Amino acid sequence: MGGIFVNCRRGDAGAAAACYQELSRYFGAHQVFCDCVPMSPAAICPAASQQALEQAQAVVVLIGPAWLVASAGGRRLVDQEQDRVRREIGRAFERGIAVVPVLLDSAPHPTVAELPPEIARLVDSRPARLRQRRFTDDVRRLAERLVEGAPGLLLARLFEPLPRLGASYPPSFLLRAEHRVVPFCRRDDELAALRRWVNGPGQFRARLLTGPAGQGKTRLADQLISQLRAAGWTAGFVPAELPTQVISQAGELRVPILLVVGDAERRATQLAGLAAALVARPAGTAKVRLLLLARAAGGWQQELLRRPAEAVPTELPHTTLSSLVPDARQRRGEFAQALKAFGAALGRPTAGAVVPLDLSDRHYGQVLAVHAAALAAVLDGTEPEVAQSADPLTAAQDPVARVLAHERRYWTRTGAAHRLPDLADLRFDQVVTVATLFGAPTPEQAVTVLGALPTFTGRPDEVHQFLCWVGDLYPGAGTLNPLRPDRLGEDLVAATVAGRPGVATGPAAVATADQLTRALTVLGRAAPRHRHLEAVITAVLNLDPQRSVPIAVAVARQLADSTALVRALSRVVTAQQNVEPTDDPTAHHPEQALDLYVSGLLTRAAMLGPAHLPEAVQSLAHAWAACRRTRTDLAAAVVAALDALAEHEAAAVRQAWQNTADRPYPGR
Repeated sequence: MGGIFVNCRRGDAGAAAACYQELSRYFGAHQVFCDCVPMSPAAICPAASQQALEQAQAVVVLIGPAWLVASAGGRRLVDQEQDRVRREIGRAFERGIAVVPVLLDSAPHPTVAELPPEIARLVDSRPARLRQRRFTDDVRRLAERLVEGAPGLLLARLFEPLPRLGASYPPSFLLRAEHRVVPFCRRDDELAALRRWVNGPGQFRARLLTGPAGQGKTRLADQLISQLRAAGWTAGFVPAELPTQVISQAGELRVPILLVVGDAERRATQLAGLAAALVARPAGTAKVRLLLLARAAGGWQQELLRRPAEAVPTELPHTTLSSLVPDARQRRGEFAQALKAFGAALGRPTAGAVVPLDLSDRHYGQVLAVHAAALAAVLDGTEPEVAQSADPLTAAQDPVARVLAHERRYWTRTGAAHRLPDLADLRFDQVVTVATLFGAPTPEQAVTVLGALPTFTGRPDEVHQFLCWVGDLYPGAGTLNPLRPDRLGEDLVAATVAGRPGVATGPAAVATADQLTRALTVLGRAAPRHRHLEAVITAVLNLDPQRSVPIAVAVARQLADSTALVRALSRVVTAQQNVEPTDDPTAHHPEQALDLYVSGLLTRAAMLGPAHLPEAVQSLAHAWAACRRTRTDLAAAVVAALDALAEHEAAAVRQAWQNTADRPYPGR
C-alpha cells in the first residue's frame, strides 16, 4: 500500500523536514517519503525515492517563495526538462493520483503562464497552506485534505498519532503514559501474558483489561504496541473519533494488526463496528487482535456481547490489572525511578527531593499517585513558592493536588504570553474544567460551552482569547481537549465546581448530547472520591430531566462505581414523578414521559440490587413491558440491568422473572 510523497526544492528542505515529521505522526513514518529529509529512506536510497513515487497515493508539492525563481545556468529550474521537481509532479499527474500544492507562508500559487504544460494542471488543484505560526493546525488540515483525495490513506488514520514533547509543555504531560517518561518496569509477567495471547492461535481474538484510573493499563498496552511494531505488526491506539469509513475499511488490512481501544466502556458502538469489520476478514489472512482497556467490566460489556454473533467476538477474556505498587517498599523504588526520570526530562536536580513519609497510605495504591509525588518533589525543589502556596493539608495528603498547583503556575505563565485580559487562577481553572468536562470537537461548540460560563457573561471577545489559549495548551483531536491523565482532570473538576456549581450547570444547559454524556461520565467517575459532586450531578440532571435522565442511565452502566450517579438519578426521578412498579405507563405516563418512567424503574432496580432481588426484577419487568415494542434503546438498557443481576444469581433472577412477567426471559 502506497503512502504520501513530499515533493520540494532543496531550498525548502527545512519546511519539508518539519512537514515530513508532522505527517509521519499522522500516517506513520513508513507512509511518508521525502528525499529532502536527511536520513529518511528516500534520501538514503534514490531508488527508494523513485519506488515511493510510483507507489504513492498522494503527492504533496511544497511551494516556497523562491519555488519559481530558482534557476541554474540562467534558466528557471522548472523550465528544464530534467528538473527533478517538475518530473515528479508530471509523473504524479500521469499516474492520476492526488496532487496537493502546499504554499509555504506567503508564497503565491503559480499561474498557468508560469508553468510548463505538463504540470500546468497544478493550477487547478486547490492549494493548502503551511504557516510557521499555525504549523500544527495547518498540517492537521493538510492530513484531512490528503485523506479526501486518497481515501486509502484512511487506514493510516486508524491509529492515534505518535505523541511528542515539545520545547515547552505543562507538568501534567510528564505523567501521561504515551510520553513514556518513566521507564517501563514491574509488568513483565503481564506483558508476557499479553504476548502469548497475541501470538496464540486464531485469526481474530479480543481481550479486556481492566483496572482503576492510574493503575498502568495504558502504559502496559503502549509497551505491547512498541514490541509488536518492532516485530513487524501494525499496532496502535484507536482514536475515539474514528471515521465510519475507516472502521469499515479496517477489515481490508492484510497484515498482522493489534488495535487497542481505551475507555472501552464508553465506545460500545465503535467496538461493535470494529469487531464486525475484523471478524468479516477472509479466512487465511493475517492475525488481528483487539485489546480493550476499561476501568471495570459491567453492563456495557454484556451489551456488546449481546450483539449478533457474526458482529462481535463470541467471548471476551477479562484480566484485572493488579496494583504495580502494592506496598511501601515497592512504592519507594518506583518513586526513586520516577524522580530520576522527571529530573532528567526537566533538566533539574533531584538531590534535595524529599521522599514522602506516608507512602504506605492507601492513596498511593495506584502508580500514578507515586509518579505524581515524584514529579511534585522535583518541581517543589525549583519552584518552592508554588508548594508553599498550595493548601498544606491537601498538598500533604494528595500528590495530585501538588502537581495541579504547578500546573496552575504554568497556566499563569502561558496566559501572560497570550496577553489574556485576566490572569486570575479561578478563571484558568474554570476554562480547563469546561474543556475536561465537556470537550468540543468544533470551534463553534467550544465557543458555546465556554461562553456559558458566568465569568464570560457579556465578554464574547474574551471567550475567543481563552479558547486560543487552552487550545494551544492542550492540543488534541478536538478544539477543546481535556486535562490528562484522567485523575488530574477529575480532581481539577471537583475542586473547581465545589461551591460553584454554575461552572458545570451553565455549560450543561447548552451542551450537546455527546458533551453531556462526557460531563456526566467525568463527574460520575470522580464522585466516589469527591462526595460533593453528587449534588452537582443532581443540579445538572435537573436542568432538563427529560433529556438528561436517559443519558445518565446509560452512563451509570459504564461506571465502576455508579452509587453517586444512581442516587442523583433517584432523587431527580422521584421529584419529577412518583414511580411505582405497578404503574401502567399508558394510563399515567404520556409518551413523552416514557424515558423518565423507564429510567425511574431502572434506578429503583439499581438501588435495590441483589440484596432485594425479587423487587429489583419486578421493576425491570415493568420497565421491559413499557418499552419493548417502541424503544429498543431503553429495552436494551433493561436487559443489561437483568444481565448484571444475573451475574450474581442467574437462577434466582429467572425465577423472579417468571413469578412477575408473562413473557419469556429476555436476558442471556
